[in-house]
Amino acid sequence: MATHGRHLMDLGRPGRSTLERMDLRELVAGALAMLRTAGITKHLKVSASVPESPLWVEASRTRVEQVLLNLVSNAADAVEAVRDRPAEVRVRLFQDSASGFACCRVEDTGVGIPEEKLTSIFEPWFTTKPPGRGTGLGLPVVRTILQEAGGDLSVESEVGKGSAFTFRLPAMLQAG
Repeated sequence: MATHGRHLMDLGRPGRSTLERMDLRELVAGALAMLRTAGITKHLKVSASVPESPLWVEASRTRVEQVLLNLVSNAADAVEAVRDRPAEVRVRLFQDSASGFACCRVEDTGVGIPEEKLTSIFEPWFTTKPPGRGTGLGLPVVRTILQEAGGDLSVESEVGKGSAFTFRLPAMLQAG
């Protein structure tokens, strides 16, 4: 209930958070370790591809962690029923120098999202998960967090092959 309440509050009024400079590589490593410890990604292959150089952004660490935890948890849920191919989640960080954004792509080999549902997945209360498994608030909250930080979220999906969610945040050239 407490998590549900926080999601509702974040959706309606995300509020101010402390902004800090952070290297997305460190945030990804920490979030993936947290999910592994919690058992959410324990039984599937999770890989991370990160650049050699830091990928600096200025944002709320807690909110960006919330974005990443939500996207990777969703990916883990999506691969749960997969039996005909390896259950995998891949997180890839990269810089889009042309647009000035730091990007994080979370891909899964899961069930995929039907095309007719893709336009609805960011609406509050909409969920593709079975009853009792999802509130339909995760993706709308994630999108709101990213928009408030000057970023965005996009999705690509193919039924039977998986999905990829990519979030972008304004990149910083260096720390300090």
